[in-house]
Amino acid sequence: MCRALISLLFFSAVKTSPFQSSNFTLTMKFLPLALLLCVSLPHCWAACHFFDSFKVLNHCQDFVDKSWHPIDSNWRNSVCQDCTCSSCCDAW
Repeated sequence: MCRALISLLFFSAVKTSPFQSSNFTLTMKFLPLALLLCVSLPHCWAACHFFDSFKVLNHCQDFVDKSWHPIDSNWRNSVCQDCTCSSCCDAW
């Protein structure tokens, strides 16, 4: 979505003729704003939770699914979080 927004702003600015300089200037003013928006939104929505998981032998337990996973593995649980034995982060 961000790529489409940025390319739309960039290509609309490039396609303007020299007689439409105000349109070019207006588009160039919104390009940094679009870049900032695209960079900041994923960080606003992402959340990570760090914890000491329940470990038995060489496995740890997911708090949500109560499933067991090998230590040093990665998995996605039922609430769409990417997890390790020490953290879970929202995956969008």
